[in-house]
Amino acid sequence: MTVVVFLGPSLDRASARALLPDAILLPPAAQADLLSAIGTYKPDVIGLVDGSFGQSQSVWHKEILFALSEGVAVVGAASMGALRAAELEPYGMQGLGEVYRLFSCRELEDDDEVAVAHGSADEGFRPMSEPMVNLRATLRWAGSADVLTTDVCSHVLNVAKNLHFSQRSILTILQQARLDEPTACRVRDVFASHYIDIKRADAELLLRALHDRRYSTPPRIPRPGSAPFERLYQEDRRVRLLESEIPLRTIASHAALNLGHFDELNFAALNRSLAQMLARLLEVQPDQSEIAAEARRFRRERGLLQQADLDAWLRANHLSHADWESLLVELATCRRLQRRVIAMGAPGEQTRSLLNELRLRAEYTCVAEHAVSEAARTRSIERPSVAELSETELQTLVSDRLSASRWRLNTSLRDWAEEAGFRDLKDLAYELLRTRHAGEDALAAEEGTHAATAI
Repeated sequence: MTVVVFLGPSLDRASARALLPDAILLPPAAQADLLSAIGTYKPDVIGLVDGSFGQSQSVWHKEILFALSEGVAVVGAASMGALRAAELEPYGMQGLGEVYRLFSCRELEDDDEVAVAHGSADEGFRPMSEPMVNLRATLRWAGSADVLTTDVCSHVLNVAKNLHFSQRSILTILQQARLDEPTACRVRDVFASHYIDIKRADAELLLRALHDRRYSTPPRIPRPGSAPFERLYQEDRRVRLLESEIPLRTIASHAALNLGHFDELNFAALNRSLAQMLARLLEVQPDQSEIAAEARRFRRERGLLQQADLDAWLRANHLSHADWESLLVELATCRRLQRRVIAMGAPGEQTRSLLNELRLRAEYTCVAEHAVSEAARTRSIERPSVAELSETELQTLVSDRLSASRWRLNTSLRDWAEEAGFRDLKDLAYELLRTRHAGEDALAAEEGTHAATAI
């Protein structure tokens, strides 16, 4: 089982390791961190304890919903995790601990109740201010134990609440509270000897629960969908490569500025996006058989016939199986639109488009010259007859051509013939026969030359 925990100032790393040795411990979660962790670590469960407050954008609700849609359990406690669990409990996120309870029953509502300033990762995320929830718990004890009066407890809490969370140190709070010296001493003693750290206790509770697998399998919910979420997923999500993490958008920018064929690459990518837009307007959707055929074609083209090979390709290309399935739908949609173009296009349109593509790629002249040479070799040959050509003979022609050339057939012969612009299988068979005769004629001429040289 793979467990990822986002943890910072609520609990030190050594204590966390003692409670959950095999967990992948990550820093407090900022926006896109949870999304990135799902792709990088493939966790079964995510423990969300700490998150960013103010230093960067906070972990987004839709990231957690995405995790739940992927079947990943998400459990929150103590800090940001408690906030998000209280908000997303109806969707399947699970919350634990006292802080979660306080927010879940709406006894507390403000995010700053759990926010603290803290040091860097190198400093162990050392807390540099006091969370309101800990101050409340400590002063509640002091009031109930008659160590401090109710009025003093309320005054100290009000002073602390009016400070920015990053300024809530005991020293600053007491300076702002302006208590008489005996009372200030009692308050200092309470925090020094009876400090109640409910954030730490809740973080420990979460780690024990994950260790004992005391959490439920989340209900599968639909994948969240919105333009901001898609931008986050497709651009800000980070992938791991060469022991480092990099946002997807940075990879795309590097391609734009460094690849010599980027314009051609981008043109094809935008055309595929254009096809998806057109398909939505025309209400064109591939069916499951077309998507399955596209999957077979995709795997044959790339030599991914074994599942292990496909899985390795997906990992190397930072795609989940769901991402791959979405790509297959895109390709199958393009294929269906292309068949519509073939069926409805003007006479000669397919040939014109193909030859123009060769011209744009600077390949037309070379292909045309080879075609002329081949045609010259078959000019005196009687037109081959395909009227009585059997299925077996056609397959032999196909096999021979595949062996003798760089032609690759990754779909059914009938589908390929239609896509390639042949009128039907007989038209394809005629061209295959003609090509074979041209090859035989060239071989005979070469043998004749060798014989003359020998004489």
